[in-house]
Amino acid sequence: MIDVASDANSLNSIKKFFLALVDSFTISSQDVRIGLVVNSPSPGVKLSFGQYNSPRKIKSVIQLLQGDSRGRNTGKALDIARKRLFTASKGKKTLIFLTVGKSSDKVLGPVQQLVAMGVNIFSIGVTPGASRSEVLTIAKDPQHAYETNLDGLGTIVKRVKDKACAGVY
Repeated sequence: MIDVASDANSLNSIKKFFLALVDSFTISSQDVRIGLVVNSPSPGVKLSFGQYNSPRKIKSVIQLLQGDSRGRNTGKALDIARKRLFTASKGKKTLIFLTVGKSSDKVLGPVQQLVAMGVNIFSIGVTPGASRSEVLTIAKDPQHAYETNLDGLGTIVKRVKDKACAGVY
C-alpha cells in the first residue's frame, strides 16, 4: 500500500522503496504476486494480485503514480485492500503499508478485519509526518512496525522482505 498523499520529493523516495522491494522478490504466478493499493483522499486498487507477473510491468505502474497532497484515508484504503485483494487471495497473505502522514479516518477496524483473515501487516512510518501510534496500530506485531526518515527507506527494504518471506510473525 503506497501513500501518494505527499509532496513530490517524498513520493519519489516512496516509489524508490517500492521499486527496490519489487526487485527483491521472485515474482511469478507460482511465487510472489504483487497487488497495489494507493492511500490517498480517494484510495483505490492500481494493481490486482497476479495482474502482472513481470517486475518490469509492476514497476511501470509504480513509476506512473501521481501524488495527491490532500490527505489520506488509510482505513478506507485498508478496507479496499481487504475486499478487493485479500478476500479472493489464496496462500500466504502479506500487506506492506507505508505512510508519510496520519490518516483522516479510523484504521483499527479495517486492521482487525485483515488480521482475522490471516493477513500479516508490516507498517512503515516515515518521520516526521507519520503517527507512531498509527504505525503501531496498523502493524500486526510491534516487530513489524518500522520508523525511518526518507533517507533511511532504502536501508529497511531487505529487513522487511526477509521477514515477510521467512514467515517471522
